[in-house]
Amino acid sequence: MSDKKKLMARVVFFLSKHMNLREFVSLAKIVSLAYYNLNIRSRSVVKSNMKAMHIKFSIKQYLNFAQFLSENIYLYNNEINLLKFTFHNLDVLKNAVESKQRVFLVSVHYGNWEYAGQALQKMGFNLSVIYEKKNDWIYEYIDKIRVKYGLKLIEKHASFAEMENELNENRILSFMIDHKSTNMALRQQKFLGIETDLPYGWYRLIQKMQAKPICIFTRFENHRHHAYFFEPKDYAFEDYYKYFEKRIKKDIYQYDFYNQMWKDISF
Repeated sequence: MSDKKKLMARVVFFLSKHMNLREFVSLAKIVSLAYYNLNIRSRSVVKSNMKAMHIKFSIKQYLNFAQFLSENIYLYNNEINLLKFTFHNLDVLKNAVESKQRVFLVSVHYGNWEYAGQALQKMGFNLSVIYEKKNDWIYEYIDKIRVKYGLKLIEKHASFAEMENELNENRILSFMIDHKSTNMALRQQKFLGIETDLPYGWYRLIQKMQAKPICIFTRFENHRHHAYFFEPKDYAFEDYYKYFEKRIKKDIYQYDFYNQMWKDISF
């Protein structure tokens, strides 16, 4: 990590330690506005990604991203406040875990999904999240935050046996199904108006491991984080994407346009 980035990290985490969450998020949003106006390349890529989906660009995309990222970074020096969450149909997940079934938690990059995962982990739901390890400097800190309450990170190239072992230890295996993986089969699927190759391996794993799939959808609304749980019964592969797409379109600007479905953005 360069000296410049080390200094930036020290400043960010110093501020997170000495500001309350509302102040920290507000500052992040101000920075995002400056970033939008100064980083022309980033803005053009975001606009291009949204244009591909026939969606009009909005500064809301930057403001939402700033809020969600800063909320996660804030956990480096502070505790998560569970009172900021409302969980809908949580019994769907609770009953599956208590019945000792193998559970797959399925979600997409929408709302503050990582924040909700931290909340679930602190509440006692043991999550093992399939993720892609990144080498960007910020992820040295993000990954430490992710495991703060006992959540486990399982790299995407993990073997079938490794994933099965997590389930055998009564942990919940979590997948983001709108993110491509180098280790899983892909299938063409229309999602949010784009025909693209999306991971299919997670669906095959559910069948092969005879696991119970549960969908979680997160959204920030009315100044609270809401997490909605749903048990998909007899869902085909494409039904999952239709389920999430319908809910994403209610507020498209909480979707993460930075993931690998579209062009990458260098920060």
